[in-house]
Amino acid sequence: MKLNLQIRNQSKRNINFRMPYKNKEEQREYHRQYRINNAEHIKQWRIDNAEKIAETNKQYKIDNAEYVKQYRQDHKEKIAEYNKQYRQTAQGRKVNRIGGWKHAGLVDSQKDNYESLYNHYINTAQCEHCNVELTEGKYNTSTTKVLDHSHITGEFRNILCLACNIRRKEDNF
Repeated sequence: MKLNLQIRNQSKRNINFRMPYKNKEEQREYHRQYRINNAEHIKQWRIDNAEKIAETNKQYKIDNAEYVKQYRQDHKEKIAEYNKQYRQTAQGRKVNRIGGWKHAGLVDSQKDNYESLYNHYINTAQCEHCNVELTEGKYNTSTTKVLDHSHITGEFRNILCLACNIRRKEDNF
């Protein structure tokens, strides 16, 4: 089966053509190649239409609440495995870290500040108070890297080792 579609080329003219696939595998391969060849265009479209996409997704979840709930129940293990793998990626670690900061009460006065704060956090190798080399890992030690912030105002103060962060909390300096 061949489909007629209209696409837009770089000059925004409409072009008619016939897709050359006969089965689902050929169709899947065609779309995969399209996504590869047009990755930058697709990425820019998603950025330009982020609000529209978010609203569409929100409306879908409202309109299909029962289906979404049932799907999550039926695929609980698959979703958990996907989330576990996502958290292992650089983007997943970033989202998880920023989410933890927000949960802990860090307030962002500027919308893009979390991005620059995360970059500062990642690129900091030494405590900004005692200059000890910072470590990261599953277990907390006295040299574990932490983001210090005011628990009253929520404002970021420094990237510190855990020991300095605890002293700051006790000394309230």
